[in-house]
Amino acid sequence: MREALRAQELLATDWGVSADVWSATSWTELRREALACESWNMLHPDEPTRVPYVTSALSDAAGPVVTVSDWIKAVPDRTASSRRTARPRRRSARHGLTCPPSA
Repeated sequence: MREALRAQELLATDWGVSADVWSATSWTELRREALACESWNMLHPDEPTRVPYVTSALSDAAGPVVTVSDWIKAVPDRTASSRRTARPRRRSARHGLTCPPSA
């Protein structure tokens, strides 16, 4: 997390690019919820589409999303597949993803 915050600082000071840093308390839970939504959507095509929390939380992100973890490959792969879900829908449950701190 320290490295992500340092990168955010460098982007702002050296290149004038603002970036948000988010923290995920459970990559596994985010993935489970995304897979459950995907399964629901495939099994219930006539029902309203379910959207993973990570998809709705990051749907307004203007630029690319970069995931950071000490896990080598699994985390970026999981997050990328979660962002592909279409038709965002509001969700009140927050499964593992916390909002960035206000500055």
